Amino acid sequence: MAFQGRRFVEPIVLPPNNQGILTAGMNTSDHNQYLFRPEHRMKTRADFSRVFARKRSVADAMFVMYGCRNERANSRLGLSVSRKVGNAVCRNRWKRLCREAFRLSRTALPAGIDLVVIPRRGARPEFGQIQQSLLALAKRVEKRL
Repeated sequence: MAFQGRRFVEPIVLPPNNQGILTAGMNTSDHNQYLFRPEHRMKTRADFSRVFARKRSVADAMFVMYGCRNERANSRLGLSVSRKVGNAVCRNRWKRLCREAFRLSRTALPAGIDLVVIPRRGARPEFGQIQQSLLALAKRVEKRL
């Protein structure tokens, strides 16, 4: 233990390969498949408008999801979280959890689809439910395309 100010603090021990805590025990190809890169995000208004204009949606108690095929090798995620869902803290939590669920489930999601996720007003943001709902709705929206 190290003394810091008035309290003792446990020192942080990094893995011996100095790659950091997140990549300990992973090779770089494993690590890269879980990154949430810009090519996996929908950003422009035109992208969102194209998905909404296609009018292919599915829903459950957690989300409404719109989908549209894209000309890319990977799926992309777009989030639309309105103020009806809650204050800024709540909206940002929804967005963080949805992005994380997408990032971790990307290999199980159908490829070549743009997905826009809209959380429902009464739903509570819990990671396990978000991840299950995201996978189920993505597979349903793929069948409708």
